[in-house]
Amino acid sequence: GNPHVAGVRGAGLMLGMQLVEPRAGELVAALNEAGLLTCPAGPDVVRFEPPLIVGGAEIDDAVALVSRGLAVLTTNR
Repeated sequence: GNPHVAGVRGAGLMLGMQLVEPRAGELVAALNEAGLLTCPAGPDVVRFEPPLIVGGAEIDDAVALVSRGLAVLTTNR
């Protein structure tokens, strides 16, 4: 777990990561800058919509980028 993440919801590949604080815009900006396209789905939710042909290696890369992106929320307090 991560102290910034309240939970994950969704179905299939379309997922939303709910944050503890309303800082989705900050995280989306950091992720997009790192090359992972995401969008806010409210002030505290980051939406992931990968293509249906996404592979395991790409998912692993995305998870690593999200982990690094969440660190931005700690350093930008």
